[in-house]
Amino acid sequence: MSHIPFHEKKVSALSNKGLIDRKRYAISLACGPQNPVDVAYSSVGEYHIGKGILITIGYSIFVIRKDQSSLSGGTVSLGLMLAVETWAQARGSSEVFLHFTSGEEADLAERVMIPSGTPR
Repeated sequence: MSHIPFHEKKVSALSNKGLIDRKRYAISLACGPQNPVDVAYSSVGEYHIGKGILITIGYSIFVIRKDQSSLSGGTVSLGLMLAVETWAQARGSSEVFLHFTSGEEADLAERVMIPSGTPR
């Protein structure tokens, strides 16, 4: 999402939520040789127009630009999606909604999701 400016304070605030309330928020990291390079951020809660059912929302899955069009980047993306799904199941979530708003190569993101069995 290179057309959207990065806002470090917002990322920090989201990260803090994940550290404070680990039952509701998840921060999944993919680490490089020296530090985290890719991240997924998600939360679980009751469906906003329903009752008695938990859903998980994957707000963002970020892969650094140099890996976005590579095989390793695809592997990392799928790994982060699996991390969100595994975390959601552990929390008793019935559904997982993943948001894709890349603005760039959206058709590529769709091609990745369809073979994984994720409904559109």
